Amino acid sequence: MKTYYEFKANGTGVDMTNIKIAYVVLHYKNAEVTTKCLKYLTTVMSDSSVTVVVDNYSQNNSLVEVQNLIGHNDKIHYISNIENLGFARGNNIGYEYARKILKANCIIVMNNDIFIEDSDFEKKLCSYEMQNKYSVIAPDIVTLSGKHQNPFRNKKVGTWKLFRGMILQYIYAMSFQIGFMPPSVVKKYSSDGYVDSRKFSENIENIVPHGSCVIFTPIYTEKEKFAFVPVTFFYGEEDLLYDYIIYKNHSTIYTPNLHVIHAEKQSTQAISRSKLTVLRFRSKNKAKSLCVCLKYRLFPKKFKKQTEGH
Repeated sequence: MKTYYEFKANGTGVDMTNIKIAYVVLHYKNAEVTTKCLKYLTTVMSDSSVTVVVDNYSQNNSLVEVQNLIGHNDKIHYISNIENLGFARGNNIGYEYARKILKANCIIVMNNDIFIEDSDFEKKLCSYEMQNKYSVIAPDIVTLSGKHQNPFRNKKVGTWKLFRGMILQYIYAMSFQIGFMPPSVVKKYSSDGYVDSRKFSENIENIVPHGSCVIFTPIYTEKEKFAFVPVTFFYGEEDLLYDYIIYKNHSTIYTPNLHVIHAEKQSTQAISRSKLTVLRFRSKNKAKSLCVCLKYRLFPKKFKKQTEGH
């Protein structure tokens, strides 16, 4: 383990003694992937850092398998949800535990298929935090195929696109339900064409962050009780988070200086071995999430009431 006391950032000394970093990892069924994620984390964590693993009701004994493979480590905490709370609420359990119980003030919420290899990751991160400017930091997320997933969007998706996307996803879901979808449509649906896969070499402010790895700085954690707006089960969390960030006058930044690897779609693939079942699951939940996003976009007072109730 490493201990960082002070380092140079932009020519000034940065005191890290008041920064406590927590990694929140949402686990679901796939012990091999979660174990690999944690092993990477143990090589980059400083002495003051902690990790919270949230098992989202896997029901397959995989969390015990993870614990056995990792072995005893008092810096890794495990939580078992008694039901599958979905992406937003499942991650929020870990966020709340890290914030309230472990007293962490910089919380990195990440998929179990995110791998951090940079040994200087925390040092680089704190140089941004200590500027006291950004609430949410989006790192450079690179897939195994070399695509760059941040910024997820350079600006929020329009209301008409939300509506069109919702209708399309309902059509997809019904098509998958009856077991028919032209191969060309399945290929287009399954692609990542909506993601701008270019690498941006400069910092970009006020972007929509990709949900697979989101860094909440002390500016955010000091005020906010949850990481993601807890109104969806799966998908759509990025757009709702961005709407919430704007509503609460927070700020975001993408930085290529922070780099992580994303071995994507491991959790959804754990739902079923059948590709059709996975696609149906994705469409159904995407449609529901887009419906929620659309509702709060059209009725902002409901969004305010919902978020203030948590």
